[in-house]
Amino acid sequence: MSRQITQPLNQVRLTNVAVVRLQRHGHRFEVACYRNKIVNYRQGTETDLSEVLQTERVFTNVSKGQFANTKILKKCFDTSNEEMVCRFILDNGDVQVSDQERAAQLESTVREVATMVAEKCVHPISRRPYTTTQIRDAMKSVGFMVHPTRNIKQQFLDCVRLLQEKQVLDIERAKMKLAIVLLQQDDGGGDNDDDDDDDMAQKAAQKKSKKAKRREKEDAVEREEKIAAERARQKERVERLGLQNEVQDGATAVNETASTSTNNTTSQASSSSTTTTNTNNGENKACNTCGGSFAPHEYRSHFRSDWHRYNVKLKLKGCATVSEKEFLLCDSDAFF
Repeated sequence: MSRQITQPLNQVRLTNVAVVRLQRHGHRFEVACYRNKIVNYRQGTETDLSEVLQTERVFTNVSKGQFANTKILKKCFDTSNEEMVCRFILDNGDVQVSDQERAAQLESTVREVATMVAEKCVHPISRRPYTTTQIRDAMKSVGFMVHPTRNIKQQFLDCVRLLQEKQVLDIERAKMKLAIVLLQQDDGGGDNDDDDDDDMAQKAAQKKSKKAKRREKEDAVEREEKIAAERARQKERVERLGLQNEVQDGATAVNETASTSTNNTTSQASSSSTTTTNTNNGENKACNTCGGSFAPHEYRSHFRSDWHRYNVKLKLKGCATVSEKEFLLCDSDAFF
């Protein structure tokens, strides 16, 4: 016959516990709280006691589970109401902090002090602030230790004083600039207040108008720069188009002169060309870009020539190609 194993129903396992301890009239009292809720309760952001306490009971020893006697509570706190006693212990007791929580608190304090030093101190010559990393390294080198409960501003002043004494960093407090405005007051009574308000309104309007004028000037300068850049781009386009037109005009002029000079010898050229083409059709190779035919030993060198490269560029731009004579008459240095 099997036996059933039962767990006690009244047992409360205390996990994630932070103990708040108070010594009063020779007796020790403790309450079991959640770790993240004690600070919120003392700051006033958490008021629900059930969200702060693990259990609303007062202990003499939390780790052993020993509860406080009602007579002792009445004697030490003048009341046996455990809720009121728990609130009193939470307000006045000492929190038992673990090593990790203490290390995190010290790290947060060191970070706050270093940030305040970096924000409010500068180099005396360059007038530039130090980084937080430089400040923390200097604090370690001089042996400055922060206190978790002291005021941050007081620790900041002590840190700056120690850095200046040890001369680890050339540091000084940043100076503040103050603007003092003096308003003249007459014996007119209430009318002077209205005049002062009008003067303040006029000054505010003048400041706004100055800012608007400054903004308009900046916009005008930016507009002029954009216009100048656009004009420069248009000028470059016009120069490129003019260069292409000059090349085309030179090509037409060369064609006219070549046509007049070759009219007298057309018959002889035609007869000679027919004989040469008949003999070399199987050997010569033509260039589709330049429109000429070349021998096999000249075909490769033609593709490396300036004439062929220039025709390729014209063809890519959508312009008409030129012959070798036209290319030699033009200024080839302007094209490469």
